[in-house]
Amino acid sequence: MDPQHCALILMDLQNDYLHPRGLLHRRGLAASTEEERADQVRRVQALLQGARQAGAPVVWVRTALRPDHLDSALSTKLRDEMGLTPESGFLVEGTWGAEFTQELQPAVDDPVITKTGHSAFQFTPLDRILANLGVDACVVVAGGVLDGLEESARQGAALGFEVHIPVDAVSAAARERHRGWTMIADLTTTDEVLAALHSPSDTQGRRDLRTALLVIDLQNDFVHPDGVKARLGYSVMSEEDRGTLIENNQRLAQGMRAADNPVVFVKVGVRPDNLDRAWPRAARRAKPIAAEERYLAEGSWGAQVAEGVDVLEDDFIVIKKGNSGFGFTPLHRILRNLGVGHCVVSGGAIHGCIEATVREGVGLGYTFTVVPDASYPPGGLVPGVLDSHTDLRDTREVLAAL
Repeated sequence: MDPQHCALILMDLQNDYLHPRGLLHRRGLAASTEEERADQVRRVQALLQGARQAGAPVVWVRTALRPDHLDSALSTKLRDEMGLTPESGFLVEGTWGAEFTQELQPAVDDPVITKTGHSAFQFTPLDRILANLGVDACVVVAGGVLDGLEESARQGAALGFEVHIPVDAVSAAARERHRGWTMIADLTTTDEVLAALHSPSDTQGRRDLRTALLVIDLQNDFVHPDGVKARLGYSVMSEEDRGTLIENNQRLAQGMRAADNPVVFVKVGVRPDNLDRAWPRAARRAKPIAAEERYLAEGSWGAQVAEGVDVLEDDFIVIKKGNSGFGFTPLHRILRNLGVGHCVVSGGAIHGCIEATVREGVGLGYTFTVVPDASYPPGGLVPGVLDSHTDLRDTREVLAAL
């Protein structure tokens, strides 16, 4: 554990979860004695003090719902079995039950995130906040008994974070299930976390992040004269422009590899019946393509990377079903595994898949350079549309910078 790159995440330390007068305790659902509760509070206080002394960020996560629970993402089965219905007033925003317990309060500068479900990562900006902080490891503590700790650990691990759980600092009810956590987190103790937080760090400040090339939708059905788009008249590209497109992407890929930067090909690959396709319905109406065309069908020639651009063994291939390279794909995790913070983007239609990828990727914390002369149609960027999201460089400039 490196305190320079580790955050303490304190979750669901709220009155309805922890306080003797909270809803769970009143209904006999908390499964912890007053002595166990006091012990947990003391350990969390020690972790909080240790994190502050080590300069590690502290992020607080709370659950807060509308009075009618229409925004609740908690398990309906769990809700119904435990009687945590809207009529119970459980964790309603603005009530005493939803407040952090008196002994554990955020500092003015601590980020505080509100969730409506179990996981601290689902439908919240936690992933982006941790990325902004340069964090790649989390110590997670939770006061609730509704599986929030386990689900947060699972999603955090899937996103690429090293997750540490000090088992002696979580609720007694959650502690009973800790044997199943060994595949998703490092199980530790409060004392071990405190010792690690105060150990010397091998790094200073934020780690240097790499650059990757994302080649998006450069596929035969999109750009080849025999591809579906060209045959149906939906893509009009001269042979000169097509040659420029292929040549510039080949040069970018070669230059990136020579500079030891990863190359990622992001391709559409769908079922022939389109039942797994995630494109906007409006786009399918604007340019209808019959199922018998097998447009971008996974494994078909049309779905392959365009002829003339080499895909090498060490390159990465990500299959997507919609426009954005990040939507419903492992691209975010792959880039995090590679230590990537900046992406050079080429290949597809700038105001289609490239724009969708850049817009979603900016929200995830990446910076971008789009290469208009290596995208189709070459130089087809509408002025001003992506100015706030990306830099623009031609192929020659990108290669010179490498």
